Amino acid sequence: MNNSWLKFGMLALLTLMLTLVAGCTGLLPLEKHENVTDIISPSQEHNHEKITNQASQRATFELVEIKRFHEKDKISISSDGLYYCVGRGNEVKFYKNGTLLWNKSFDQNITFTAVSDNGEIVVVSFPGKIEVYSNNSELLWDFPVKGEVTDISISKNLKYFGVLSSIRNPIYTDPEKRKGYLGTNTTTYIYLLDKDGNLLLNDSNEYFGKAIAVANNGNFVCAFTHLISAYDMDVPLVYYELNGDKRALYSLNGFWDVDISQNGAKIAAMSSNGVKISYMNSSLHKLWNYTRFSGSTARAVSISSDGNYVLAGLTSGDVTLFDMNGRILGNFNLITELPRSIIADISLNLDEGMIIAKSIYNDVFIVKFTMKS
Repeated sequence: MNNSWLKFGMLALLTLMLTLVAGCTGLLPLEKHENVTDIISPSQEHNHEKITNQASQRATFELVEIKRFHEKDKISISSDGLYYCVGRGNEVKFYKNGTLLWNKSFDQNITFTAVSDNGEIVVVSFPGKIEVYSNNSELLWDFPVKGEVTDISISKNLKYFGVLSSIRNPIYTDPEKRKGYLGTNTTTYIYLLDKDGNLLLNDSNEYFGKAIAVANNGNFVCAFTHLISAYDMDVPLVYYELNGDKRALYSLNGFWDVDISQNGAKIAAMSSNGVKISYMNSSLHKLWNYTRFSGSTARAVSISSDGNYVLAGLTSGDVTLFDMNGRILGNFNLITELPRSIIADISLNLDEGMIIAKSIYNDVFIVKFTMKS
């Protein structure tokens, strides 16, 4: 059989299968309303290559500590590096400055953990549920979710909780024999909760929810990608307002990570292929892109609480700090050993001059940085 006809037949079959799944779940792709911004063409983008001004500040870095955990542990750490939570199997342990404060065992295995920036709140997830604790181990509330949690965000003022959860089903050319794997069909559920666990907003779509970030005003942004390897598709970054309005920016194959400033006005996002960092406003208008990573790609991004600085974590083990105009203030290598050098999560604490970076193998790097004119 001609290869082109075989490829065409495979894609047609996959498209039909996805259509049937969407019809069964009652979910439709995110509509492009008038307030939705499509992806900006390269000719409209403000690329880093066009930035000729020299940065007025430079950053210097100092590696303070490396904490190594088992690669299957569910690790979360406060942005000042003092508090951290470790979920392993059905047990969770909570530490301050290396001292165990408390631990708990549960009937189910832990799937995700999150710690607030100041270490006052701990969130533990299980299949179908999250539980929220104070840092003295008191259960504050719980909430049911569909599927498995993929990300949790707690606003800096502790008033809002954002949760992404997903149900994933593999797609095969021969479903009965489970042969010819094409990718994974996903339904993602989006929840916004208040400090008492009351549901404020929920939504769902057919993309894979990769990251969520919540501002102090309850507005939040979600990064989506897709898990279907057979073909490319446009996937959105979605900005939600507390009143329920939403707008989206579409990009080929979506976004891998996202963060939002404290007031919800500035956003830093990373494309799913890791070659582009975008800095934008709450209207999802891109203010600049950075695309000049040499021999490396970005996997994690963080924005300062005031929205004036952006931090990227790279597969090379480097962290790169940008100012609000897209100029590099400094670069620092944490580790060179591949694949341990791949940075999977990162946070930027401007007030404390602290960077927390976590590799895909759960090596946690605590870095101090200072700004110099």
